[in-house]
Amino acid sequence: MFETIRLPGLRNRAPLPRPRPRPPVSGVSESGAQGRRLTTGIALGATAAAVALLLATRAPTPPVHTSTQALVATTETGAAGQYQAACGRGDSEACNALGVLYRSGREVPQDPFTALAFFSNACGSGNADGCNNLGVMHEQGAGLPRDLAAAREAYERACDAGSGLGCSNLGALYHFGRGVAPDQEKARTLFEQACSAGTEVGCENLEKRATK
Repeated sequence: MFETIRLPGLRNRAPLPRPRPRPPVSGVSESGAQGRRLTTGIALGATAAAVALLLATRAPTPPVHTSTQALVATTETGAAGQYQAACGRGDSEACNALGVLYRSGREVPQDPFTALAFFSNACGSGNADGCNNLGVMHEQGAGLPRDLAAAREAYERACDAGSGLGCSNLGALYHFGRGVAPDQEKARTLFEQACSAGTEVGCENLEKRATK
């Protein structure tokens, strides 16, 4: 059982009267000639709690998609060898497909530097998907140094060559101000261009901007 420690000489002293509680103050308190000042403690604490509750219950803004890669679907065994031979003959589609395989590690060891080389080859031959994938590699920097300026340039080439994904990814750079000055009007135009090209992610980004 715990005991209360008493100081000498205070054992028989009558307890001091408790101070009378002051009426609650809402928002401000008077301070005589000093005028009005903000209250502290409960009043401000309640305000902070209300703000926190508002932020917690507010619906989050859906994110804008960025760095969307144009993939090449293949289930063929030995596709890498076929793509290698076709790329050597100057087939930009095959070079892009090889880049996808080396990026994902399907059928070949995963190697971002080799993927980058094949995407660069495809883009240099005017392949829109190759340019978009090259931009994704530069933007994400997965296993490579990130280079947003190179990403923007690759996305521009992809968009100009007709890649809706390239337009959408470029729009995301302007939307977030990544490697470029933020420009919401330019971002909207690029998302519209992507959506008009039939790219679903471009339409989604356009819709999400409209519902912010």
